[in-house]
Formats: sequence, C-alpha cells, structure tokens
Amino acid sequence: MARYYVIQSKAHHWNTKWTTWTNRRFDTLAEARAFFDTLPIKADHRIAEAYTVTRYKPVREG
Repeated sequence: MARYYVIQSKAHHWNTKWTTWTNRRFDTLAEARAFFDTLPIKADHRIAEAYTVTRYKPVREG
C-alpha cells in the first residue's frame, strides 16, 4: 500500500480524539509540511502518516 500523509485536528485542546481531514491527502511529507505551514493556527493540528494494520481472525468451520 502506498504511504501518504494527512492533516488531523482536535475540536478542543483537552480532547484526545483526532479528526482526519479526508479532503487533504499528501503523497510526501514535504507536501504535508508545506500545507501545514500555511495554517494560520497550528495548535491542535498535526501531520499524520497513514498505515495499514494486518489482522487475522479464525476461520469458522462447520
């Protein structure tokens, strides 16, 4: 899977839930940083890297 980067934000600084900006996706970290630098307020925003988690579950037989 291709690696990409997104911007995430929190509604309140005391909240622990991050919301991903799905309309902004960057192919490189440099592109994400360039966009991040244009944000007027950087508090409660961050750059995040997408990654895939492989999980396994047992097969039901019978």
